[in-house]
Amino acid sequence: MTDRVSSVKAGSLLEYLLQERFLLTAFIFKKIFDKTSTLSECLQSVDIDLCAAISHVEQTLNIIKTFRSDDEFKNLIQAKDDFIQSKNKEFSFTPLPEVAETNVIPKDAFKGFSEIYGKFVDEESLKHEYIQFSKSYFDFEKIMNLPLKFDDTNKDSWIQFDTDSDDDNGDDIQYNKIDQNSKENSGTINTIYKVVHLSGLKEIFPTMYTALSIAVTLPVSSASSERAFSKLKLVKTRLRSTMSEDRLEALMIMACELDVQIDTECVIKYFASNSSVLAKLLT
Repeated sequence: MTDRVSSVKAGSLLEYLLQERFLLTAFIFKKIFDKTSTLSECLQSVDIDLCAAISHVEQTLNIIKTFRSDDEFKNLIQAKDDFIQSKNKEFSFTPLPEVAETNVIPKDAFKGFSEIYGKFVDEESLKHEYIQFSKSYFDFEKIMNLPLKFDDTNKDSWIQFDTDSDDDNGDDIQYNKIDQNSKENSGTINTIYKVVHLSGLKEIFPTMYTALSIAVTLPVSSASSERAFSKLKLVKTRLRSTMSEDRLEALMIMACELDVQIDTECVIKYFASNSSVLAKLLT
């Protein structure tokens, strides 16, 4: 039984190691470690001083910055392809797929997520919805951006059009700007969540919407919680010892979420609807 388990684990590990995705990552880290290993050795020498350490760190940092270019990435791709070509007779490598074109995603793409949040999302449904959504993501995003031209309540987001211009391609130029802006920063989870939410796609992709809702609420660092405790000291003072939990929660949300836009007219109307005296004063 032990040999069987070991054989299955070894087979899975070998399958993972023979993926082009793993090889590309390995070549990237190898290139980085080739430069940082020298720095590590210098910093561990017994006669190193502060000026020399700063100089070595700055030199290594400048070298690493040069890696962030299209030419360097193409060189890494070529090195990966050359390695595969040299070992092609011995091993069969799994190619690096494009999800939108091949309708294929890695088998373990959502495995870790489903193990933790399996009671909220189904792994197979999530994979299926992800493939379907990835094909038309930018189309959905452009649909979401169209109301910016007509929404009077969001003047800061207006895109100005010169109706008196003699250039017949003016509208096309503006549309191209919308497309370009929509594709910038489109890789963040928060941006994708907004596209799904504002485009009304949560009924079409319910499993993916649930997964995105979980992902955007996961804390990246402890800064938000530390900031909340700092605000708590200002809101919950010794003079407010009888404050109820509901009121404290409401005040904390108002203090911490200052970036959330609030429609004051709706708030006033809501309070007025719960008080006949206030409703009379407002009329």
